[in-house]
Order: sequence, then C-alpha cells, then structure tokens
Amino acid sequence: MTVKRVTLADVARRAGVSPTAASMILNGKPDTRLSADAHARVNAAARDLGYRPNIGARALRTDRTYTIGFISDVVATTRFASGLIKGALEEAESAGHVVLVLETGASPPARPRRSRRSSTGRSTGSSSPRCARASSTCPRCRARPPWSC
Repeated sequence: MTVKRVTLADVARRAGVSPTAASMILNGKPDTRLSADAHARVNAAARDLGYRPNIGARALRTDRTYTIGFISDVVATTRFASGLIKGALEEAESAGHVVLVLETGASPPARPRRSRRSSTGRSTGSSSPRCARASSTCPRCRARPPWSC
C-alpha cells in the first residue's frame, strides 16, 4: 500500500490559507504582507504533515536542479572512497543540493557516455576526481585520456 505524498495544497488547507500564500511562506519570500500568525500556521502544518517540497516541480519552475554529478572511474573502490563521497554529500546537503554518484568502472568509453547521460538530467554541476598526481608528472596521465588514470 502506497502512502500519498503530502502536497503544498494539503499544507495550505490545514493552515487555512491559499496554496499561493503557503508557497510564499515556505519559500521565505519577503514582503508577503501575510501575518505572523499565518506564517506560524503554515510552518506548523508543514512540520506536522511532514511536508517535503517536490524537487522535480521546483526544478521545472526555477530551471535549476540543485544536483551535483560526481563522476568517477575507480574512486568508489578505493579505501578513501567512503570519506570522499561522505564529505561531498555533507557539503552538498549544507548548500541545499544532492549528489548523483556515477561510477564508470575504469572504462574509458563509458565515461563520456555516462557524463552525457547525467548532463541531460540537467545537473547543476559535476566533479570528476582524477589521479592524485598532477597530469604532467603522472606517466599514466600523459599517455592516456584523463579518465583512464
């Protein structure tokens, strides 16, 4: 049995305001001319109902996904992977973003294809970890495409 997702209309109905007013309050829009009581009712309704914004709808409206692509060839299999990925997730979350982790498995042809696939999803940015050594000093980086090192 699936549970119905709480919508902005549900929050507005519970708070006794219009969906537009609830949206303005939840998005922190300044100069709304809505009372402090309305703000308190909307915030309480959102908290009580467990409201979470629909990030897909927000992305359509704002033309921003707040998603960061983390594209790697073999980082996920290294001993430092969990700390690296955890740090990226924590920093992204503190800025209101999510991280999409893509692993190419050290396959050079797969990296551009997966990178293109993630960019069609309109990620806000991407990070591609490379060899720890500078490419001018790494014999593997000089001899191969950057994603193979």
